[in-house]
Amino acid sequence: STAVKALPTAVAVLSMAASIAAALFVRWAALLCGAAEGNASVLALFAAPLVWTMLAYLLLMTGSRKRQFAILGGTILTALPPVLSGAMT
Repeated sequence: STAVKALPTAVAVLSMAASIAAALFVRWAALLCGAAEGNASVLALFAAPLVWTMLAYLLLMTGSRKRQFAILGGTILTALPPVLSGAMT
């Protein structure tokens, strides 16, 4: 019973983490395309709330918890290229 009540909170927290992961990817991609550090950071700051809004809508329209977590997992995986390339250091 308690675990079922915690699931909506987990989805909300994971969606914010997923939007930050997507913003990190946007920043990394902008830097690869030759954008300056400041411009890439501003693009990431723009992308995070935009992706969070799109994820919230998508997750609300998805009926299955499995599919919701799959969507979140796929979005979180967008942070993998910047992390593996060393952009976090």
